[in-house]
Amino acid sequence: MLENLDKIDWHQLNHAYGEASDVPELIKALASDNEGARRGAIYELYGNIWHQGTVYEATSYAAPFLIELLESNDVQDKHEILILLFHLANGHSYKEVHQSLQARFFGEEEVNSLQYQAEMQVELFWVQQAHNAVAEGVPVYFQLLEHADPKTRKCVPYTLSALPERATEIMPIVQARLETEGDPQVRASLLLCMGVLAGKQAEQHSQIFGAMLKAENEHPLVRLAAAMALVMMKNGAPPLEAVQRLVETIANPEEVEEAYNGLPWSNSGIVADMSMVLCNLEPETASIALAPCLEALKKATSYSALNLTNALLYFVFGRSPVQKGMTVHDLTDVQKTVLMTIAACDQAWVINVNMSHIMQAFGLPGWRENLNKFLGRN
Repeated sequence: MLENLDKIDWHQLNHAYGEASDVPELIKALASDNEGARRGAIYELYGNIWHQGTVYEATSYAAPFLIELLESNDVQDKHEILILLFHLANGHSYKEVHQSLQARFFGEEEVNSLQYQAEMQVELFWVQQAHNAVAEGVPVYFQLLEHADPKTRKCVPYTLSALPERATEIMPIVQARLETEGDPQVRASLLLCMGVLAGKQAEQHSQIFGAMLKAENEHPLVRLAAAMALVMMKNGAPPLEAVQRLVETIANPEEVEEAYNGLPWSNSGIVADMSMVLCNLEPETASIALAPCLEALKKATSYSALNLTNALLYFVFGRSPVQKGMTVHDLTDVQKTVLMTIAACDQAWVINVNMSHIMQAFGLPGWRENLNKFLGRN
């Protein structure tokens, strides 16, 4: 195992912190019997070959060795490696992500320069290479759908969901596994993968999801995942029962919260995640979740408050951001209520840079002080 790892000239490759010479030892540490060593290695890899959503030259070279680790019976914590591979497949270019920020600090000329654009194109090539490298592991991921450890099995569909270009190959395998899988969390993960990848097969699979949503013998988490899949497919208007299931979960998450939080799909908590799933609907339909989401925002964590804010703004502003020159008097009473609730929520402004981006995307003041001024509040 990993016989070819040291044949790569890692010193000539770069990651988020420069020279990638530390990567081979980190990959070897993932195969360690020492849990602390494995945890430390995965933490470091999330900082260098994947850094806050961006990937680098060394990323595509590392991915095949991560897949090789998955093939070994001796390697533990395969679920962690699968989740890392999902993120590598969905990575972005640093320069592309930071274009607007760079323009603000250094001017439009900087980001429009030939040098900046050329360097960004190189990074975009690395992004595609990283994605392609993860996709090469599809046969290995399929084998792991039969793995004895449910922690591994529930992460495989998550990784597969990052590969929409392989959907026609993946969907039949995942559906077949769904027919034999008994673990509720794995079943839920399989359904969510199918919801993400359904694409042109949406109509065919909506029948499967609809049946599982109504099946009283299914675990509540599985029924919730079926509802999520129906909404995520964007295949016309989903059944009202699916939308209602998401809204009921936002209002009363206790029944499935613990089980949902054990899924790799859990992002910022079940309530915030359900609100973001509803953003796949037209704003008028999604807005039935307005009241429970407003209540949830009042007791949200700083991280979940970001997604809840994004969803709430979508519910009331839709795809029509506030136009320049508009005042609070141009808003509806519902829009004012949402903005006042956001302005009053301390947790929503803890991660203030992210919050600023969300607000500005809807044409609103990006900082709390300015939002209060816009609302005519001290």
